Amino acid sequence: MSSTGLAPSFPAFPGLPLPDPDPNRRNPLPTAGIGSIPPETRRFFDAVQGNILKGHGRDHQRLIFFRFAGNEGQSRQLLSDAVNPPDGSTPWVTTASAQTTQTENWIQARPFIELFEREELFGEVRFTDEERKKAKKIILKATTQVIGGLMLSKAGLAKLGFIDGEGRVPPFSDFSYNWPEPFSRGLKVGLEGDKFAQRKADLTKDWSAPFTEDFDGVFLLACADKKTLDDKLDKEFIPWLEHASHRGEKVTDGRQECTTWRTSAAAGERGRPREAFGFADGISVTRFFDTERDDVRPGDPEPWEWIDLAMEDVFIGEDQSQAFAGGSFVALLKFEQDVARFRAYEDSMVEAMMEQATIDETHARVLAEPLLAGRNRAGDPLKTVLFNLPGAPEVVRKLFGLELNVPFGGAFPPELNIFDFKNDGAGKGCPFHAHIRKMNPRVDQVRSFDKKGIIGAQLVRRGMAYDPAGLLPAAEAAIANHQAPVWPSTGVGLMFMAFMRDLSGQFELLHNSWAWDTSFPSSGAGQSDPLLFGGLGGKWKFGRVTFDPVPAVVKRLGGTYLFAPSILWLARGGRRP
Repeated sequence: MSSTGLAPSFPAFPGLPLPDPDPNRRNPLPTAGIGSIPPETRRFFDAVQGNILKGHGRDHQRLIFFRFAGNEGQSRQLLSDAVNPPDGSTPWVTTASAQTTQTENWIQARPFIELFEREELFGEVRFTDEERKKAKKIILKATTQVIGGLMLSKAGLAKLGFIDGEGRVPPFSDFSYNWPEPFSRGLKVGLEGDKFAQRKADLTKDWSAPFTEDFDGVFLLACADKKTLDDKLDKEFIPWLEHASHRGEKVTDGRQECTTWRTSAAAGERGRPREAFGFADGISVTRFFDTERDDVRPGDPEPWEWIDLAMEDVFIGEDQSQAFAGGSFVALLKFEQDVARFRAYEDSMVEAMMEQATIDETHARVLAEPLLAGRNRAGDPLKTVLFNLPGAPEVVRKLFGLELNVPFGGAFPPELNIFDFKNDGAGKGCPFHAHIRKMNPRVDQVRSFDKKGIIGAQLVRRGMAYDPAGLLPAAEAAIANHQAPVWPSTGVGLMFMAFMRDLSGQFELLHNSWAWDTSFPSSGAGQSDPLLFGGLGGKWKFGRVTFDPVPAVVKRLGGTYLFAPSILWLARGGRRP
């Protein structure tokens, strides 16, 4: 017991970067061999949920919205059994430690997966029968692993007695906690504020089930193999949820499916995940493990995606609440993306550059891709695209009337994230309103935010695309077959999910303030984020070219704030320490 008479304290936050158990093996994932991690860091990994420090990386994900339909005792038993099943089966909520072990299984399987793919492509026989049998067993173990997580809504916490009508923990004798104001009022109410109404932005008019239903929490389950995941869900998870000892129930349309749409890649390699407009996703994300961080060469700008983002920016600390330490708040939003309208607007941008700046169609099409997002579909920043463009000096002269080396400033970006906007005060290297510049200004000071403040506002993003009918790969296949693609207007999009400690100072600052503000990060922006808030701005310019207003290409079909408790809290059934 601690000096306060409560349960043992939550493990101290480890220093960053988190250690790689095998530092001699360089790879893009944190390797396992969990036993070699320092004991205090291992305690921390045991105490927090997976999919936070490291994204799960599976191609198939299901979100199951549920209610506590039983009494308080049954609801608490559900929480406890989710992490400590009485029958000794695999828990439905995965710890960060268990996720690290799963990663080790992937690392062992990956060379065999590559060999089988090469064998299929080139007809090369690389295995004896016995080796083939062993290799398939290793692959099966890796590809059928299921990772799980659990997040609770305000309503769910209220049923457990942990939040009252004023957003506070009901007074107990040994601890208290004031829930953040955004969590107490809800995400939807925040999007219905006066500043949005003043510009006639009705951001919640398309809300639909399950977000229009009453629900107490969301389980996340993910797996590399779709059939394994659906079998686990239907044959094991739902019966477990509805068991008499738990009495949970799935809400209407409470099963939300996500599937990764990847860029093409060589045999044995995995392409990058893409969002519905076709842009590589998850490039500039928080990286906690040492092997994930880019090697920075002398003179390069520092990578912005991980510098100074601390554990305190992600998890509640014990100094704030011993009971809820290790928990993290979640912003969950379902965006529907009108791909057909977005692609048509890109075509109009190409025509504008051809007509107004006499840029040929090939160059104009290359430039159109990154003008709204700030990156092209491969992930290259606009500045890189401009430098790599054949005939770049002539194109730049047509756009800006300047020589190539004048408008862009800074070194040529050798990696996707080793760049900043310090020397681009005119917005010629990247428009101020571009999505990546709105979300992360990449400068030492903007308004009252210094570099540490800008990075501290970033989110741990763990979203996935959804496309249940397979419309996006079908359109891409049509292009490969020299046919006209039919890009969807509905039915596809992004299930945005982000973890953080401070809903107000992170998600709401980025989404409700920076992305919305037409004068951020500079008065030269003149627009809200064109991807998140299209249809609200006027005409805009890049160089000598004037473009038509960006249309609305995104709808919000629902959203909520959730709380992802620590493993220790769940193991106690949500009870006080």
